[in-house]
Amino acid sequence: MISKEGAVSLSNYKRFTCYALIFLLLVLGAVLVSSAPAVVTINNPTAAGFFSGSLAINVSVTGASGNVTNITVNVYDSSDTLVFSNFTNNTDANFGNISEFQVTWPADDGTFADGIYLINVSIVENVTSTPAANISSNNLTITVDNTNPNSTITIADDDGNDLTTSAEVKYATVVTVTCNSGDVTAGTVTTNNTISVLFPGLTSYQNLSLFDNTAVQILAEISDEETENVADYSIKCFTMDKAGNSNTSVFNFSVVPVVTKGSNAVAIPGFQLPVGTQKTSSGVVNDAGRLTTEGSSRLIAIGGAVKFDVKGEPHKVEVESASETSVSLIISSTPIDVTIPVGESKSIDLNNDGVDDMEITYHQYFSKKYADLTFKLTSEPTEKAPVVDSNEDVTPPTQEPIEEYTSPISGLTVTLAVIIIILIIGYALIKGKKK
Repeated sequence: MISKEGAVSLSNYKRFTCYALIFLLLVLGAVLVSSAPAVVTINNPTAAGFFSGSLAINVSVTGASGNVTNITVNVYDSSDTLVFSNFTNNTDANFGNISEFQVTWPADDGTFADGIYLINVSIVENVTSTPAANISSNNLTITVDNTNPNSTITIADDDGNDLTTSAEVKYATVVTVTCNSGDVTAGTVTTNNTISVLFPGLTSYQNLSLFDNTAVQILAEISDEETENVADYSIKCFTMDKAGNSNTSVFNFSVVPVVTKGSNAVAIPGFQLPVGTQKTSSGVVNDAGRLTTEGSSRLIAIGGAVKFDVKGEPHKVEVESASETSVSLIISSTPIDVTIPVGESKSIDLNNDGVDDMEITYHQYFSKKYADLTFKLTSEPTEKAPVVDSNEDVTPPTQEPIEEYTSPISGLTVTLAVIIIILIIGYALIKGKKK
């Protein structure tokens, strides 16, 4: 029989055992909950993406116990060689509760080749002193491309004849423009690619409609109406790769007149060959040397200029504006504004010494881009209208009295009169002697 004291002791033992089991369950539950590994997510960059430039690796951590002690970011190349590592170990109390982390990988600093890379991010989470830690990680693969794509422009006529080498297109010809593009690492995209043309007389490139746009080439067409200017054209091809790198290629060609066989007649209605053959572009100043009486002819774009040595003095002639009807010039060093109608010439006294020094002839506005001009040395007196001061009291000169004009007696009349007088006197003398 169990005594009363024994019963009480057994009851206390059961109660103690029950409390101990509850405590152990609580401790075990806390350990099991806290020891669950955290989840590491790489927010940026995106897996299988193409990237250029410095790369921000952004990481979020969820489900951590509040005891994150360090984060490691490793980058491996395609041969599994570690090429970049960032280890962060922070004892700050707030670091254990970190939920987002970012580190910058300078992938464009020149030490990393274009290619495929694996990014691995791991964290260490201290749960208790025993066991030591939980380790969580994540990784993804990306492609790094810091090299611009390449492109090559070719042109052909409507019959498929390659015109790229000559860079010359016959008047009113359909031109097919092909831009072959490529990128070794990332490959080019089919968006943001353009072919544009700078037409004569315009200041900005005009985009053409693409009739083919693939990862390796884009095609466009310049119509026959758009090549009805005997002038210079410029083509621009813009391509972009999947990493965001871009490339612009430029190709220049000229539209030339069509010459009929067996003659020099140009088969373009109204076409007139320019007198000048040397071109001066806008914003360019060409030195034409000493000006002579034989002259010098130039094709000068608006904003272009030529310099001459005129009788030992330097002078610059700039085309301010030009059209089919006239050209406006600025001649310096002492600025002189001159406007010359098409087909006419004008002489200019450059140093105001009363003698014209230069004769300028405006032939035509060639290709709606160049003023066709001829410059000649001259030494003709300057024709200047008399200047009258309106404030000066001008008194007309006093006129002398006009004398009445009397016609002189002719010599024959005088001779006859003398003869008659002599005859009369002779007759009188003879008469007197007879008496």
